[in-house]
Amino acid sequence: MKIKRYSYSVVLVALLCVGMWGCKKKDSADESTVAVTDAANAANFFMDAKNMVDEVGFRNGAYTGILSDTAVHVKFDTLNHADADTISINFGTSNITCPDGRQRKGKITATFSGAYTDTARTHTIKFYNYYIDNQFLSGILKDAYRGYNAMGHRYFSDTVNGNLMYSNHTSVTWYSANKVSYTTGDSTSIQDDDEMMMEGQAHGTTSDGDAMSVNIGGPLIKHFLMSCRKYFVKGKLQIVIANKSVRVVDLGDGACDDMVTVTIDGTSYSAHLN
Repeated sequence: MKIKRYSYSVVLVALLCVGMWGCKKKDSADESTVAVTDAANAANFFMDAKNMVDEVGFRNGAYTGILSDTAVHVKFDTLNHADADTISINFGTSNITCPDGRQRKGKITATFSGAYTDTARTHTIKFYNYYIDNQFLSGILKDAYRGYNAMGHRYFSDTVNGNLMYSNHTSVTWYSANKVSYTTGDSTSIQDDDEMMMEGQAHGTTSDGDAMSVNIGGPLIKHFLMSCRKYFVKGKLQIVIANKSVRVVDLGDGACDDMVTVTIDGTSYSAHLN
């Protein structure tokens, strides 16, 4: 993540520090926002996979929206509810640019017993040579469907034991436990009017090798309008890293962009997640 925060005042302070015995340089590593990118990407990409499987499962094998590309092969196997059934979403071995603008390749599968829409069913999601925007996603996502909440919307209890590897071969380990709920749109047959929120915690290691713990301080919100679904558009994260200052992340006010605000030691920076 690149953060532009230079100013004439910063340059002046740096010049004044040169040769001055009492002016101590701050450790620039403590201003690193690597953990912010890692946490936002991991939370987003695993939720993205869950959403694709749900799109098939809750529509009984039909798919639109993110899976509308004819090169995506979807198999919905419910021939015998007496044993485990499977959903397979295969993007092939070459990148496909999907309607949401992201590139994907590889395969995602989900196994479950009974009907996909049965309350208290767990959908076990796995990844096979799966890449999103050339970043390798692996591990197991347990997506437990809980039925309808007090507001009349579907909700889920999700756990992830996963790994995200970037194209430079650095990796993020990710262990999360979240409640994921629809806030609107789940009563219609289209996805564009859907909105979901995520609550919970996570921990793991950053791509720099630092241990981190992540708390969702304000629910992460995702809109499913095609031009908007690449990122969370609202919510707050608190990221704790060993021997470093806490990172407080504000994902925005609902605008469909990748802008976030990161606050470290009381200083805030605007940044792009891309």
